[in-house]
Amino acid sequence: AAMRGWQKTGLADANARLTVVYAKALAALPADQQVKLRGAQRRWLAFRSSDCDVFFGTQTGTIAGVQYGGCMIDRTEKRIENLQNLLRP
Repeated sequence: AAMRGWQKTGLADANARLTVVYAKALAALPADQQVKLRGAQRRWLAFRSSDCDVFFGTQTGTIAGVQYGGCMIDRTEKRIENLQNLLRP
C-alpha cells in the first residue's frame, strides 16, 4: 500500500509538472501551432492511458497497479521532455 501511495504522489507530481510545461509550450507557440498542440495533448492523454492499459491493464493484483502507475509516470516524464524541446531556441 505504501508503494501505491508513493506512486500516486509521483504521478500527481508528474502531472503537475506536465501542466506547467504544457502551459509554457502553448504560450511560446504561434496561434496555429497552439491549436495543433491542444489537439495533440488531448490525444496524447488518451494514448497514455490506453498504452499503459495495453501493457498492464489485463493483470490483476497489487503489482499490476504498481506497474500501471509506473507506466503512467514514465509516459508523463517523456512527454514533459518532448514539450520542453518546444521551449528550446
